Amino acid sequence: MAATIVLTRSAEDNAPLRRELAARGHVVLEVPTACVRDIGPEPSADVVRQWAAQARAIAFTSRNGVQGFCRLLGAEPLLAALEGGALIAAVGRATAQVLAEAGIAPVLALTEPMTGSHLAEALADRLETQPDAWVLAVQGRHARPELVQGLALRGVPSRVAVVYENAVPEPPAAELLRACALADAVYVAAPSAADRLLAWAPELRDRAFVAIGPTTAAELRRNHGIEASQIAANPGLAAAVDAIERALAA
Repeated sequence: MAATIVLTRSAEDNAPLRRELAARGHVVLEVPTACVRDIGPEPSADVVRQWAAQARAIAFTSRNGVQGFCRLLGAEPLLAALEGGALIAAVGRATAQVLAEAGIAPVLALTEPMTGSHLAEALADRLETQPDAWVLAVQGRHARPELVQGLALRGVPSRVAVVYENAVPEPPAAELLRACALADAVYVAAPSAADRLLAWAPELRDRAFVAIGPTTAAELRRNHGIEASQIAANPGLAAAVDAIERALAA
């Protein structure tokens, strides 16, 4: 049955999900709740370059991290690290693709399941024979802590370089918000997405919310008293589509 679904990521991030939902006959409304902008790098460009030269692995959990790093520092530190034998690791096909487009073929590309925790496990397994090894995690400000925490649990030190942040975009047009109020389901990929969307359109709280994972679902409940209709099993496309379809069926 055709339905109307609200997506809250940027158009670029939404693209695979939007295409799949449209192919199933659904109407997709896009309300971007964040815009990405470069910052730093933090703690400083010189320090991050030095870390990239010293780390035994450099890990990216999103394509925004790769793009921000390359815009601010260029691809040269990554190419030099790869040539020196360091692991270049990526979560997700999109992140690996952006690395490949920059001429960097990641040694470790985690495509399923696509989480920072699983990348931490994979890195720890690869680095276990190097007792002094540590990982440079390239992230956004306020990134989820799963990668760094997962490495720490396995006894692998890490340092974090911040190269971008998710900023609040301009509010969407009133006409779009009115259309969203009639939607059948809302897919939120981060707690901040729900916060911003409901600030713009509080009437959406009565729609069926689908959360990207348990963390977002818990924040949805705590911050807004909304129980997620469905929770995607993982951040992948197939899991998102399955959770949305289950929410619509319910």
